[in-house]
Amino acid sequence: MRPRPFSLRDLSRFAVFTAGITLFGVPLANAHGQNSVKSISISMQPQAPISALMYGANYQWDTVPESQFPAWINQFTGYAAQPSAPVSFFRYPGGWDGEWYDWASNQINPGGPSYTAPGAPPGEFIDYVPPMSVGMATRGASFVLSTRAVIGTNTPSQLSALITQQTDNYVSLISLYQSNIRYWEIGNEWWLQNGASNSAPLSSNHGLTTNLTRYAALVAAAVPILKADFPNIKLYVTADWTTAGGTAGNDEFVQLRNLIGPSSWALIDGISIHAYCGLTVAATLCSAIPAQVAAIKQGTGKSDIYVSEWSLGAAQVTNDFGIQNANATVSAFQDMALAGITKAAYWPSFGVNPAIALTTGSSLTATGLLFRAMSLLYEGEAIPAHISVNAGPPGQTLAVAAKNSISGKNGIVVIVATNGDPTETINLSMAGTGMTEVANSSVIYSQYDRLGNSATTSHMAPLNTTMLPGTHGSSTASFVLNPGGPKRGSNWEIALIQLH
Repeated sequence: MRPRPFSLRDLSRFAVFTAGITLFGVPLANAHGQNSVKSISISMQPQAPISALMYGANYQWDTVPESQFPAWINQFTGYAAQPSAPVSFFRYPGGWDGEWYDWASNQINPGGPSYTAPGAPPGEFIDYVPPMSVGMATRGASFVLSTRAVIGTNTPSQLSALITQQTDNYVSLISLYQSNIRYWEIGNEWWLQNGASNSAPLSSNHGLTTNLTRYAALVAAAVPILKADFPNIKLYVTADWTTAGGTAGNDEFVQLRNLIGPSSWALIDGISIHAYCGLTVAATLCSAIPAQVAAIKQGTGKSDIYVSEWSLGAAQVTNDFGIQNANATVSAFQDMALAGITKAAYWPSFGVNPAIALTTGSSLTATGLLFRAMSLLYEGEAIPAHISVNAGPPGQTLAVAAKNSISGKNGIVVIVATNGDPTETINLSMAGTGMTEVANSSVIYSQYDRLGNSATTSHMAPLNTTMLPGTHGSSTASFVLNPGGPKRGSNWEIALIQLH
């Protein structure tokens, strides 16, 4: 399932066009900080294909009641008239909800997450999720299979019986939904269940080792039965992504593979991870995603990597993170593309934490605006974009690019994230790309960097782009970001440039 080509018609549905804001292709002097001039060049050498299923979202059953579900999902599928963030993949019923959810009664079992009203049942969820492609019954969605009864048992002597019972439960559940749901995750964060934590390495962590052993026993027994009964489904097992490539005995993926054994392991289709990342904590840097995924692939022998939960954790960057989260998320998307992930589902999609959520109420947040733009623009093949400084301080501005088809024409999309740098003139060179014009351009902006200020809304508006003469028959597009002034006080603006 692919989003439709992005155009200014899409912008008009949700952009706020601010009077009195005009950008020129020259630096604007103001009190916003020292001006700088940077140049961006683009290499046409592809780095990685961008998965169409990278723009997924978690439906958190306990957070969105059934009465609100149609409006919630319309914000992501575009079925309704209000602005939407096109989502190509959904996860149900969310992470911990998946471990506690009673599929028959549409309730959370005692001891699970609290909620005010039941969420949407699986049948209604399936009805609203678009098919993977025209004429297909299969939806772009995954379901989570509970492992809690096995991992959390206080009677280890009954482990074998519990595994058999849980496997039977899996068979009954999958038989109901196999025609619509192809992707199934076995468990959610076993390393945090039953009072365990990953605060100590696996080799010296009894609680973690116990959970892993029980999880592996369940997977080893269930997978051959499930694949024999349902050969067309895809099964995913999980572990903590930060342990991949670790010292001997501490790589959870390698230990999981060894415990499950070669015959059952060969039947597993892929690995799911929860890549919550940030910019400051060494163990969970977003920039580490490609290396960690490479280690997972090497340790597991699996190439299908599903990031079933991810976002930039606000606490890993700042305690109050509005448009800054959207800005930093640009590089996280690139990190996942370069890692070759096959699917991803963002969390939280709705309001649990407005600092990083995609929507709050009926409005898209700054991250939601960015998610929408990326899902419509950042597709095809990731290609390198290089920044050089012509004048002023070096700063932290980042550019990512993709080679794709826009409105039936070969095109390139460049997304520029300013990362807190003050007023900048950006000169984007089209030399060597075969592109000759700027088809569309826009900017995500806000008055404030942080949610704690009185005005928290972020907007998207057209970006005035000036074409300057270039060399060898090419041209350069010049624009200014973070100009300061009314409504644009933030130093974290994001430019979205489409080239033909």
